[in-house]
Amino acid sequence: MKPEQGEAALAILQTRDDIRTDVVLEGGRKIAVWNIAWGRDIGEDFHHVTTNISPDAPHEHAIDVFLTNEIVAILDPQSGDVLFRRDAA
Repeated sequence: MKPEQGEAALAILQTRDDIRTDVVLEGGRKIAVWNIAWGRDIGEDFHHVTTNISPDAPHEHAIDVFLTNEIVAILDPQSGDVLFRRDAA
């Protein structure tokens, strides 16, 4: 994945605060995301993302951590739309 693709995936997740979004990671793991916190270490090409930690979130979901270059797809479970696909970005 190119850094620009990681940026595009992150931008999608940033716009979906408090909207369930499914993220498929390398290896096939699929996680439900309601909100994110993110950052990028100096010298790194990809952001680290921490999910579901907002104190205002009314949802109880597992906290996950991953790098944007691990994202294979971002899905809207309500509509079934594919919001991001690594091979198409």
